[in-house]
Amino acid sequence: MKHVMVMILLALSLFFTIINVYNSIIHKTYVNLLGFAALAPIFNSLYQESDLIYKFFNSVMSFIKNGTTRFKVIFYIANENDDITKQVNKGLRLAIRDLSLKFLKGHPGEYGGGYYKGRLITNTQVEFLLEISNDGIPPKIGNIAVKLEFQISMRDVMSCWRLAKDFRSKFLEQIENDYPRVGVAISLPKNSPNPFYRLTFRVPKFYNIDNFELKFKKNRDLTVSVRQNEVYADTTHISDLDGIIAECIPFSNLI
Repeated sequence: MKHVMVMILLALSLFFTIINVYNSIIHKTYVNLLGFAALAPIFNSLYQESDLIYKFFNSVMSFIKNGTTRFKVIFYIANENDDITKQVNKGLRLAIRDLSLKFLKGHPGEYGGGYYKGRLITNTQVEFLLEISNDGIPPKIGNIAVKLEFQISMRDVMSCWRLAKDFRSKFLEQIENDYPRVGVAISLPKNSPNPFYRLTFRVPKFYNIDNFELKFKKNRDLTVSVRQNEVYADTTHISDLDGIIAECIPFSNLI
């Protein structure tokens, strides 16, 4: 209740200050510079009190700065068939052909059932690392993991997410998969702003936080983990992740 009253008073103060300044300009009377000066503490108070304004301001600043991020998409395959290795290679060839991809520095060969690594590039010159592995995967998740990793600007995250979804769709088009789990991670260097999903963190300047982690479930299938410099989410319904990508905002500064 107290927070609501403060917001109402600030909004009224802002409204009447703007009206007074507007009338002074329209009627060509003496413009009270104190009116302009009064706007500064009002805006500052709104910034401190309103999560919406705080979030909007920092998202705009982040968009302008357009920092670099590491964007990873990982999906799993649960298939115990003897010919799964052949299916994986077929799915890879299909994705490369239909998405007009090509390998950088030559073709690394075929996936042989262990660890596979190659760097791909699109016809729009977007590069990403592809890794396929069957090592260290919990049995309940699957027996093969496929990871796509991009080093891009924040403005390109959505377009790379669409590319990753198309790649996954083509890759799995002819593979029977009993565990369609998929995850995304958006991370930044330690000295960069943090990405947060639907959360506002205002850390007092006299605190030096080395590490933290917060996990929560948005619905039955979607799990979100917020760490320092990273947001990770995974689900069995890939459409759940569209909202995560859209609402993940890298704050330029925590003021």
